[in-house]
Amino acid sequence: MRRFEVSLPTAIFAIIFVAASSMLSTWYWTDRDAFITASCEAGLPNFTKPAQLAAPELECVPFNSRQSGFGYVNSAEPGTIILVSEDTLDPKAHLYGGYDDSAVLKCQAIDCEDLFRDQFAATFVEGCPAHEQAKGFAGVRLKGWLTSVYSAGEDDQNTMRTFVADEVVEVFAPTDQAMAEWSSTMQRCREALDEDAK
Repeated sequence: MRRFEVSLPTAIFAIIFVAASSMLSTWYWTDRDAFITASCEAGLPNFTKPAQLAAPELECVPFNSRQSGFGYVNSAEPGTIILVSEDTLDPKAHLYGGYDDSAVLKCQAIDCEDLFRDQFAATFVEGCPAHEQAKGFAGVRLKGWLTSVYSAGEDDQNTMRTFVADEVVEVFAPTDQAMAEWSSTMQRCREALDEDAK
């Protein structure tokens, strides 16, 4: 029977390889987002990024799997979607309580604003300040990819995720409850501005 021998350098390499693989695997499963970002910044491809996404600023940002996105957009900020629960359709907890439930909306190969335009014209509230253009609102159901991490906006203060949509499934009228909440919010804003002007 022939004896199988392994040279010392080969054995050392094998041990280092197994240890490194184990460490990388542990890192991935304990902090997937950090692993993907670090690997991408080191020159490896970001396998979570949608292939059709042309956005250099998101090159190393980890994404979740393709999913449905549900929420509200308004004509003043068509590039932002307020993500809400499809069960409640209630935007109240998501208006000005932070950006946890808002996302930058990027549409790929589809003209979202054109698809939203008719609904914006049908459901709108007076803006704030009063001379500001009225805001049209639309409920939307999209399909695409949501980043799994928050990143700073243009002012480097507000952090938001990004939803990359490649399909508009439905555009519909917001609920009466949602419209009442937005109208009330704009009214309070105008009253506060009028009070400050006195």
